[in-house]
Amino acid sequence: MIHDMRRGAKLFSIVSGERSGAGAALTRLGLRGLSAIYYAAFRRRTGKLSRIEKTRVSAPVISVGNITLGGTGKTPICLYLATHYAARGLRVGIATRGYGREGGGTVILKEAGNARSWHVCGDEPMLFLNDPSVYAVAVDADRSRAAGVLAGPEGCDVVILDDGFQFITLERDVDIAVLDAGNPFGHDALFPAGLLREPVAALARADVIWIAKAETVSDDALAGIRERLTREFPGKPVIESRHEPSGVVA
Repeated sequence: MIHDMRRGAKLFSIVSGERSGAGAALTRLGLRGLSAIYYAAFRRRTGKLSRIEKTRVSAPVISVGNITLGGTGKTPICLYLATHYAARGLRVGIATRGYGREGGGTVILKEAGNARSWHVCGDEPMLFLNDPSVYAVAVDADRSRAAGVLAGPEGCDVVILDDGFQFITLERDVDIAVLDAGNPFGHDALFPAGLLREPVAALARADVIWIAKAETVSDDALAGIRERLTREFPGKPVIESRHEPSGVVA
């Protein structure tokens, strides 16, 4: 089942509370019941994973993830970090799942020609690979294995773990949780009643909270996000960033 959560979609207007009436209220009630089932399954899975010994690779690992479904701006942040470390002469590897690809196992990409097509690795790894600051990309649903290949045989000095906040079986040196300023807390409800993968309280695991797309909201709305984060996670470092076009590709 596909839930369309884009603005303008019927389900989005119900979940966000924009749509009123008895029908919308009953739908929200049903979705909250499904959220309880989702959360029970999530807790069982997380509990099982927490008992597994975490993998440590031979290079520093920086995880970039989120607590909500959908795009929060993780990809530009991964590339920003890659540029930062590459400028210091470090070999940067990115470990990513490769959503939408066909096949399994580990695929290592080091040149654009290696990618062959998005069917092999997914579209996001091809985007990573085309950035000159990225030395290698490892595509694997098992990000621990991907990170191990990058830090080992590929000789990367630092590994960026894409969409890794819930991938708790890999040790990381820095855990960055990215929030979309337009909807930072996923309507404060777990999927499918909202957009949360896990409760907002999970942000306590993060070393850094990064508010992306700050340009999409008003100064007052941004101040409200900061105030809530300061209240609920005192002392937690918070970064804000804006998206701006850097150029045009014909």
